Amino acid sequence: MKIHTSTAELQMEDTGARILLGPRTSHLLRDFGFPAEDDVLVRLARERIEIRPLREKRELLDQVRELAEDMTLLEERLQSMIATLPDVPDAMAAHRTPFSLEADLRATLEIVLADDVGSAVERLRRAAEVTPEKLREEWEREQRKG
Repeated sequence: MKIHTSTAELQMEDTGARILLGPRTSHLLRDFGFPAEDDVLVRLARERIEIRPLREKRELLDQVRELAEDMTLLEERLQSMIATLPDVPDAMAAHRTPFSLEADLRATLEIVLADDVGSAVERLRRAAEVTPEKLREEWEREQRKG
């Protein structure tokens, strides 16, 4: 067994430590499918070691924007499906009569659209567009509410 030495940067996180490996170590990771020229992030946590590519912030933000667009398509598809279903009758909505399959499906799709997909799209778009200045302003506003 050959032992290699290299320097690394250790950063403590809430749930463990983050180790940024130096360039001399990167050739060892090729065996695990990581390109030698790419930086990797190694996270150590209780009973777990995680190795993943270290992406640039801009690349991650682009991926978040793309995900928001993909989810917008899902949002549109859900709206289209809802439009094909009849409205939930008042008696069912008031729980005076049992829901039909169509009413239950429509109600479920509307909830998923409003509570899950719609809010996820909004949050992803915000995350992709936020700036350090906006984050600082939000933090200061919360501190004043205090």
